[in-house]
Amino acid sequence: MKLFNEKAQEEAPFEVLIAVILMMFVIVTGLIVMTEVSQQKCVKVTEKKMEDLKASIEAVSRGGASSVDFQMDSCGKNEKFFLSRVDDPISCSQCIGSPEKCTLLMYRSDNARIPPKCVAIPFDLTFDGDGGYGCNKDIGNEQYELVDINPTSPKNPTSLIEKGHYQFYYRITNQVFTIICAYRKN
Repeated sequence: MKLFNEKAQEEAPFEVLIAVILMMFVIVTGLIVMTEVSQQKCVKVTEKKMEDLKASIEAVSRGGASSVDFQMDSCGKNEKFFLSRVDDPISCSQCIGSPEKCTLLMYRSDNARIPPKCVAIPFDLTFDGDGGYGCNKDIGNEQYELVDINPTSPKNPTSLIEKGHYQFYYRITNQVFTIICAYRKN
């Protein structure tokens, strides 16, 4: 006399195997979706911080002072932020002002893409990164230091914008160009 259905006992390991495979598929898919959502959130926060930095630089270029918090998580490997002066009508077509020359706030990373932001500042504006144009090395607060964020080549950026809290000051010189002093909190 048989107490158990032998056929059911033979099929049980296969049903468990199929259930485990389906469960692994659901977990892996869920992790991929969570990673993608996290990456998109990081990119949105970085874009917002770039907009804040752009607005602060534009405000100080009109005179006065401005500050901005430029701290955020990294969205990719080898992340770089920098200003770039471009004299290319295609790159500058979305910028207000001169359609042939513009200053762009650029973002580069191995695995995240953020489009450049047009910074509406005079093309000949200079950032004094070493005090050579009269910017003080410090602003009376030892936590801040003068930094060089001068626009650089988009192909080989040299003056990178590090993450941190920035203070910008407009400086009028007796020369023909305007200076901005940029300080970053250590």
